[in-house]
Amino acid sequence: MTSRPLAPLFAESAQSVDGLQLARIPDAAVRSQSGRIIQNTLTDGPTTEACRYTFDAAGRLTQAVLDVTPGTARDHVLEYGFAVSTPT
Repeated sequence: MTSRPLAPLFAESAQSVDGLQLARIPDAAVRSQSGRIIQNTLTDGPTTEACRYTFDAAGRLTQAVLDVTPGTARDHVLEYGFAVSTPT
């Protein structure tokens, strides 16, 4: 394996890196008024995957729903909680 500086690597076409052909997968993000991404959709041919994100009033991520197979109940739901801290 050879080592190369990163700058020329990034200067190459986005279509290939070190001879590998890369596919462009379009994505679309929906942002909240405060600029947080609340939904992201990736489309690869007939396949679409959507993720939805929920934040609390403090701006912390509280839930991420990863819709692996749209239209089915196969979502992955990740929930995050935060302990209430009281000043001492």
